[in-house]
Amino acid sequence: MSPNAVRHPGELRWETNLLACVTLTLTGFGVMNCYSTGSYVTQWHTEASQQLSGALIGGVAFLVAAYVDYGVWRKLAKPMFYATLGGLVLLAIVSLIWKGKQAPSILGTLFPYRLGAHRWIYVGVQVQVSEIARFTLAAYVAMLAAGAGQKLRHWTTGFMPLMGVVIGTVLLVAAEPSLSMSVVLAVVGTMIIFTAGARITHFLPLVAIAALALFVVLKFDPVRSERMQTAAVSSLECNARDDQSCKSLIGFGSGGMLGVGFGQGTQKLGHLPLAYSDFILSVIGEEWGFWGSSSSFWASGSSAGWDSESRGPREIRSGRTSRRVSPFPSA
Repeated sequence: MSPNAVRHPGELRWETNLLACVTLTLTGFGVMNCYSTGSYVTQWHTEASQQLSGALIGGVAFLVAAYVDYGVWRKLAKPMFYATLGGLVLLAIVSLIWKGKQAPSILGTLFPYRLGAHRWIYVGVQVQVSEIARFTLAAYVAMLAAGAGQKLRHWTTGFMPLMGVVIGTVLLVAAEPSLSMSVVLAVVGTMIIFTAGARITHFLPLVAIAALALFVVLKFDPVRSERMQTAAVSSLECNARDDQSCKSLIGFGSGGMLGVGFGQGTQKLGHLPLAYSDFILSVIGEEWGFWGSSSSFWASGSSAGWDSESRGPREIRSGRTSRRVSPFPSA
């Protein structure tokens, strides 16, 4: 009796079809909610059209990438990461020199200062380099990890050189500043290195240092310290007129189990800041209720789980999965 033939990684199986359906459903759900949350602004269609165009471009790029052998991505990993690193270095320099303010002249156009940070490069379109780093860092670290082999289990010859790449990237993004994206990149890089075979004991001192650094930032950075104090206040004691966290909780509470209905929420009508991005989850909770918001989380986690079972080098699968389930916003 002959053994079953080995299927090609790109072969369409029922799991692949299911993953595609869930991904398309979540994408459509996101576009719908961007439309709903942006309906109160003057250019009401802007947020939904940006999300839809991004989804279409990303979908085409995904289909192309799916049919490219991972060996090709391995060759492209280094130049892609170096290009991303160059962009992050430029942003870090601008952020450190003109901290908390707009850069002068043409630099202010190329590196706009928005929402308290220099996170974007304007080259005809606005590019957030740290978002690109989520892919290029994963690909580059996976390439290095695959080449390191057993050296990865040694502190000086394998582990630290790879962690140095991750730490350097994280520090550059933190200089913008973008604490949330720094945490995302740290998780992505660490997951790949751990999956590739690094010793868990090597991570312990770095985790302790990272925890201490996070505590210092949350304690002494004025903006983040205020956010932590707000989060620590009981929802029964907060001031809904001044507290954006309270306004967000009001949205969740108003939705109950089943929600008030698509497009019927009221917290987006000027009560929530950036309801179409940073606080969109509150609007989803209000309009779709507990079941709607929890179902979207479940679908996202499930799709990441199916994706991690796909074939290919485990370092690449680990990076792909960690980028998908990341809950942190880029703001």
